[in-house]
Amino acid sequence: MTTSESLLRIAGLALVALVASRPAVAQNDRLSTAPLTLDEAIGFALKNNRDVASSSHSVSSAIDAVANARTKRLPSLELQSMAGQAITEVGVDFPAGAFGNFAGIGPVPSVDTRVTSPRRPVVFAQASLTQPISQLHRINLNVKATSVGRDMEEEKRRGTMQATAANVRKAYYALLQLDAGIRAADAVLASSRALDGVVADRVAQRVVLKGDGLQSQLRVAEAAQERVKLQNARAEREEQFNLLLGRDPRTPVVLVPIPIRDDANVDLDAVIAQAVERRADVRAARLRVERAELEQRVVAAGRVPDVSLAMSYQSFFNSDLLPKNLASVGVQVKWEPWDWGRRAREANQKGHEIEQARLALKQAEDTVRTDVAHSFREVQRARGDVLVARAAEDVAQDHARVVTERIKVSSALPVDGLSANTDVAQAGARAQEALSGYWAARAAYEQAIGEDVP
Repeated sequence: MTTSESLLRIAGLALVALVASRPAVAQNDRLSTAPLTLDEAIGFALKNNRDVASSSHSVSSAIDAVANARTKRLPSLELQSMAGQAITEVGVDFPAGAFGNFAGIGPVPSVDTRVTSPRRPVVFAQASLTQPISQLHRINLNVKATSVGRDMEEEKRRGTMQATAANVRKAYYALLQLDAGIRAADAVLASSRALDGVVADRVAQRVVLKGDGLQSQLRVAEAAQERVKLQNARAEREEQFNLLLGRDPRTPVVLVPIPIRDDANVDLDAVIAQAVERRADVRAARLRVERAELEQRVVAAGRVPDVSLAMSYQSFFNSDLLPKNLASVGVQVKWEPWDWGRRAREANQKGHEIEQARLALKQAEDTVRTDVAHSFREVQRARGDVLVARAAEDVAQDHARVVTERIKVSSALPVDGLSANTDVAQAGARAQEALSGYWAARAAYEQAIGEDVP
């Protein structure tokens, strides 16, 4: 390849990088909007997330279930009616003297008498009002168990909200990492352009070869292209982030920088204790134990006879013999003395469920403890990697600056500058990799400790 062809090729690369960077520059202009904090982003997501909305409906359904369970304490009114054709003759036998024996008249009736009613349509109506008495203990236990079920749905919703918040944090941190990568790419591009300006002057002075100038121009084009790639990646992440928040994908996103925290003085035992108390899955596991215990008590309460205060009213229409109105009030007792061991087996079944729930609770608590401890150590390690990588990046940038100055005074060769710029790019890549690892570890740690959503 001739020198002119090489020049044309590098010029073409530079032109492509310049044209491709125009949308990125335009995007930077478009991003001039109010900064979005992490808490505000989480608030947007919780308002618009479909999973959170669905879990809210589950909570509302559980609240209705509790209200329905409480109505079992109140009197029960039942109405029943039947209209039909009598298929048998209704008759009542009255023996002689059934109504008395009167002087001058004799027995009434005087002989055995059968009174019949013709077969014709009959209407029967009945109303009953029952107030449970002995069942109230069992009903109250059922209300408590249903209330625990409602609390479990609340914890499921909290878990969904915490998971949604964790996803927003991960997306937010990923955008922060890309922003830092763009800034690092800007530094590499600035360093490459500075070197290219020095080398171009040396080429014009015929002090260095044209090939060195072409290599320098190529390095500028590569740095510009790397910046374009990061800008495009940032644009795609921004669109996905807006979709997660339930916003228009074209909405500009300007983030508020979050410093890398030093958690060396954090009391890990206290953090673990708080996580065990705060994590939605652990709280739901505790509620499962409580509900299983209540359900076992409900089964045990079934051995008590059902005693109710009852009032009944009956009416028969279009019948000459049956009473027109019949009302009664009293105590109604219902008891199943022999159940073939059914209630005992149900109690044993609930006992197994209680043990299973307790084992699941213990497993959930231990899992939280190990997750928090592991994620905490990962954050500390990742923070150290970032500090080391940033220090190495600063050293590489300073070295590139010194080499560029030395080239100006002919005390260094252009190839030394190219090598120094390569070191800058590699150090920047390592710094971005370390930063990405830190934000991933930070997101995992915050999810593990179950940070409350706003």
